[in-house]
Amino acid sequence: MDRAGRAAILAYRCWLSHRWPGKCGYTPTCSAYGLAALERYGLAVGGRMGADRLRRCRPGVPRGTHDPLRWPRLPRTVRRLSNLTCALRISIRVISII
Repeated sequence: MDRAGRAAILAYRCWLSHRWPGKCGYTPTCSAYGLAALERYGLAVGGRMGADRLRRCRPGVPRGTHDPLRWPRLPRTVRRLSNLTCALRISIRVISII
């Protein structure tokens, strides 16, 4: 499935990108962003991130606006668990110092 998404983006870049009337204002371009997101996060998460980027792409965006690939936002339960493990690590360090 990941290969199908990658092939779709590469086909767009090869056959449609240069024929499209507007130019992407973001750096990296929306297709490069989508390709990097697919390669890093897979089809489900990377595809959603690429679709979100396409929704943000509007004609009023100044050319050269830097919008790098970011980590996707984790679900609340995962964030709570990561905060808990961080607090446990800190408390273990404090106890080991004492």
